[in-house]
Amino acid sequence: MLFKGTTTRSGVELDYLIQDAGGYFNAYTSFDRTVYHVTTPSSGTKIALDVLADIALNATLPDDELETELDVIRREMEMGNDDPARRSSRRLFETAYTHSPYRHTVIGYRDIFDQLDREAIESYYRARYAPNNCFFVVTGDVNPGEVISVLSEKYASQPMLPLPPVLIPPEPKQVAFRERLEEGPFEQAHFHFAWHVPDVRHNDIPALDIISMILGGGKSSRLYREIRDQKALVHGVDA
Repeated sequence: MLFKGTTTRSGVELDYLIQDAGGYFNAYTSFDRTVYHVTTPSSGTKIALDVLADIALNATLPDDELETELDVIRREMEMGNDDPARRSSRRLFETAYTHSPYRHTVIGYRDIFDQLDREAIESYYRARYAPNNCFFVVTGDVNPGEVISVLSEKYASQPMLPLPPVLIPPEPKQVAFRERLEEGPFEQAHFHFAWHVPDVRHNDIPALDIISMILGGGKSSRLYREIRDQKALVHGVDA
């Protein structure tokens, strides 16, 4: 919805601005963040920053676009239910976590989603899209001072907002093996094996990243070569 127009530009104008700069934009939502990203040549840096700041601060969330966008997400939900890979990934998180919100699917649940209206969406946007709840990451052949100058100008008059705390319950230690089996009319079987590891600040994380790359990081990894290429036991494997 944010790319559908702002108080200063229509959605079509936003599209043209980025395309004329030789770029493209998109967005995604993960477990704990929503990301709007623009890729342009370095000559389009100011335009990219301008557009991102504009949608973050001035989106109009037009009524005539809302139902179309809601239907897009409903179709994505249906496709996810029909996709065995997505379903197995969802079951993995539901099984691995008993208290953490990570046990919930990112896209949400249909019964709750169908209660959404424009008022609720706008209320969330106004409450959460605050300067003290966002960050910009810029990489490439850019002038850091110029980037800071542009963003400082865009956000100079924007007030910080009080944010309600996000309380994430601690995940109890797992004390026994867990498994989940789901049958369905699928042509392929999908398996996930998972282990809990320390949080991202732990000194072991770099070693765990390297191990996962060695075992399942691409076609040259050990698991791929051994059980896919040599033994032909699986269609694909990664870690």
